[in-house]
Amino acid sequence: GINAEYGDLELIGHTVLKFELNKVDSAMMSGFPSMIYKPNPSVSYVYLLPPIKYPNGKTYIKLGHVVYPKLDENKLGQELETLEEVQQWYCQKDYPKARKYLQNHLKTMFPDVKPVSEVLDFCVMAITSSGKQLLGFAEENWFVAAGGNGKSAKFSLEIGRICADSVVNGEWCCEHLSSEHFKLRYKQEF
Repeated sequence: GINAEYGDLELIGHTVLKFELNKVDSAMMSGFPSMIYKPNPSVSYVYLLPPIKYPNGKTYIKLGHVVYPKLDENKLGQELETLEEVQQWYCQKDYPKARKYLQNHLKTMFPDVKPVSEVLDFCVMAITSSGKQLLGFAEENWFVAAGGNGKSAKFSLEIGRICADSVVNGEWCCEHLSSEHFKLRYKQEF
């Protein structure tokens, strides 16, 4: 992985597929919560976000796969070692293997939904060796927030609040969680 002064981060490229919905499917799915679909407990899973109207005026559901290298039985993720590899990952036009995988999951989960169009997006996950986010002061006036581990988006508002309050106050500011859970670990501690 990419070696940072405050710890090791492994970068994994993955994809999400947005399915444009017609008005009937959008109305039918409008009350759906976010979902995790894991047909086999020993493998990676897919997640689904409910219909969201995007700035282009179209409504999409988003289906993504979480790829941890040890659980990526379909080899959909790609370990990224350099800035050039990250740039190349984001600049791809298509990734047919991941597209097909996500299309198949949508058909399994919702056989009657007929997408109007699809948009494949490329993402990068930063994985920490502990599986927890790295949050804390590296030194005075330098706060680090890294390593979402593919599961931080749903907590992003709270993580952002903790980080902002900590920066403004100059110390860890979360009465319900100890800073020890998110402690920055330096290379020599590995």
